[in-house]
Amino acid sequence: MTTRVGVIGTGYWGESWVPVILKNPDTRFSGIYGRSSQSVRDVATAYELSNDVVFNDLDAFLRAGHDLVIVAVHHRDGLHRSMGERALNAGADLMVEKPFAENIADAGALVELAEANKRRLIVGQNFRYHSNVLAVKSWLDEGLIGKLLGADIQMRGWFSPDAPAWRLEQPYPHIMELGVHSLDMIRFLFGKNASRVTATSTRLEGSHFASASMSNATIELDGGLHVHWSANTETRVRSTNVIGEWHIYGTDGVIEIMNENAWCYVAGHEVTNCLAGILGESTLTSGRDRMLASYVHSLTTGKPMSHTGQDNLDTLRLLLAIIGSSEAGQPQAVA
Repeated sequence: MTTRVGVIGTGYWGESWVPVILKNPDTRFSGIYGRSSQSVRDVATAYELSNDVVFNDLDAFLRAGHDLVIVAVHHRDGLHRSMGERALNAGADLMVEKPFAENIADAGALVELAEANKRRLIVGQNFRYHSNVLAVKSWLDEGLIGKLLGADIQMRGWFSPDAPAWRLEQPYPHIMELGVHSLDMIRFLFGKNASRVTATSTRLEGSHFASASMSNATIELDGGLHVHWSANTETRVRSTNVIGEWHIYGTDGVIEIMNENAWCYVAGHEVTNCLAGILGESTLTSGRDRMLASYVHSLTTGKPMSHTGQDNLDTLRLLLAIIGSSEAGQPQAVA
């Protein structure tokens, strides 16, 4: 069985899906849609796509027949919901890039429509599939560091003043665009949802961002585990990628994550590691390759994927609670 996959969006994220689909032996690239005819032509030229899979008319794109449509446009202005609804109503399964939506109402509407149409809905949390994240998940599940005591997570990035205007003008870019990855990883790795957050957010003096670009949060998970999380897009020290720098503390040891790599120490001695980045694995391509392969596997076996739309409502709730706590200046329940 070959799965036909189409893409809505010709920006960086939309274009980045094209080679992933083309090289998967179990998928067929069935089309790409962009509002700009020039951007669609540019993608077609870059990947030598035939004219019959290139569209700047959304209705024509949806009539082309896709098993899975990937919505890879920016989340602002409700585009994830509006484009997602069109794809679901055309009979396709749906993958929405992170963050799921700007608000719970839009995300919940997509979940309900997918269920009503009996279609699959997943959210593009590709870092759940990266080698070092999977390794850490197995170490935690095996109990290598004993009972969990807490964790410290830092994501440090830098967007220059020359970054695209939409990136500088969007609210909380360090949370909505970048921090969403590590927030989803918290839920995935610890297997728990957040119940309460206390957060602050700051816009630096002279910042080229329109809103706050750095936040600190204490996240309380179900069962009482506390995680300290921080993210910023104007770091003045060494940057990380969006996985970030992690220290997970247990009664018997500690797990460290730095970008694509991870180490596990027990009683001060390294007992295992996953050096995916040192070995040249890309966080972008490897995660997306595996996520698409997992989707195809779920189609053929009926096995559900972990990051469904229903599941990812809880990642969106955590993200919005951090913003809400920052703006209210007080702790906020995650609900």
